[in-house]
Amino acid sequence: MKRSKRVGTLLLAAALILGLPAAAAAFTPAPYANPHTIIIAAPGENAVTTGDHISLYGACDYDYPLYLNGAPISYTEHGFFAQYLSLQMGENRYTLENNGITKTVVVTREAKKPATPDPTGYTPLGGHGVVRLDNITHRQGPGTSYALLEPLVRGTTCAVTGQSGSYYRLADGSYIFKSAVNYSGAALPRNQVLAFKTTPLTESRATEIRLKMPVQTYYSVEMQSGQAVLTLYNTAFARPPELKENAVVRDIVPAGEQGVNTRYAFRFHDGVTPAGYYVDFRDGGLVIGFRHPPARAAGMAGMKVLLDAGHGGSENGALGAALTAGPAEKDINLAITHYAAEYLRGAGATVVMTRTDDTFVSLDDRVAMIKKVSPDIAVSIHNNAVANTTDQTITKGLLICYSLPSQAADARFFADALSAATGQPQSGTGLYSSNLALTRLTNCPAVLIENAFMSNPAEYEWLLQDATQRLLGTEIGRAIERRLLQN
Repeated sequence: MKRSKRVGTLLLAAALILGLPAAAAAFTPAPYANPHTIIIAAPGENAVTTGDHISLYGACDYDYPLYLNGAPISYTEHGFFAQYLSLQMGENRYTLENNGITKTVVVTREAKKPATPDPTGYTPLGGHGVVRLDNITHRQGPGTSYALLEPLVRGTTCAVTGQSGSYYRLADGSYIFKSAVNYSGAALPRNQVLAFKTTPLTESRATEIRLKMPVQTYYSVEMQSGQAVLTLYNTAFARPPELKENAVVRDIVPAGEQGVNTRYAFRFHDGVTPAGYYVDFRDGGLVIGFRHPPARAAGMAGMKVLLDAGHGGSENGALGAALTAGPAEKDINLAITHYAAEYLRGAGATVVMTRTDDTFVSLDDRVAMIKKVSPDIAVSIHNNAVANTTDQTITKGLLICYSLPSQAADARFFADALSAATGQPQSGTGLYSSNLALTRLTNCPAVLIENAFMSNPAEYEWLLQDATQRLLGTEIGRAIERRLLQN
């Protein structure tokens, strides 16, 4: 028997088209159509797990009832469903029926295997390593449970004191991946600061100070109230000269020597907080740049925003309950990003997008673009998903991701502003600290927005609507405007 539709149902073609602003109309994906079959997004037909629950979710012909092992189950307006099921040890069989079609999923629950002892111990080493990649993972300890530190620049020369698993330990006790370093057993050469040079204003609106030195030495930067402290490891002290007049840094003063290390404090003008900083090695020295705060006299005019539509091309991102029969995360991300760009351009900002169509852009290229563009803020737009061992029916909401402690305030602002403006609840605390290349940056404020869960049937249905995409994009743009104008 056909299932009667609920009153007020929109026409399918109108309701589920992923609409974009006129400039992006050529990239509008096809509308979602009734599959007239059962689509099982997860788990696979013969799944094996050690968990005691699993989510069975997918899509069906929404003109007909759906049954699981003979009992009717609910689904969204366009047939997206999820059931969180308890598993018995051994084989568990689940049969779905819809419009005369039957599909069976078998999930085998196995006993958990005893944990394998971690064979990675600490081994002392000597010598040094040279960082061979940019924006590398840098942690307080040898594992993902340790806090992230600022990423290091390609060419940084570090004393290596030991190794633990896949990590090298550096002289200050921090850790970096072995794969990011060219290691040598040779002793680290002693370094010294030979001269200072100031560039008051660069094309990227920064004040740069170059410390001429023979070795591209390991460094750290600690942003404090009213100043930034630069530590140069294995480096002899040299007294800094007076700075050229600039808009950010008032003076450079010694911050104390620590053994073979040298520290300088870059003190900022009263009331000035840099919009970000960066470190580079060029022209025979270490360059530290402090971004000038954006001018606010003319609203968003003169401000530059980088928007990153997550995934693209061969990289689909998360698939929803309909799998490839429905729009993928990459499509929804792009639609939302175009609406955000439309709002920001209307407010007077210059907007740079990492992609404007369904094109693959590598993670390295996206990071390089952020560094080259030097925006006032970089925002990456995504949608979320969780594994099918999680309850898909209740895992939902907005999540703002960041990497460094200095980004937490920006993340909190976006979580609260977007939740209030869109009515979308926050997932947990609304914040998630994660090791992400696109937020593991210091040259500008950077956050990654997970608007909703593709793996939640109700949120996937919501995300497909053009009105939702316009709402999310517009409010992301509005939140960016508010954050830049209030800072």
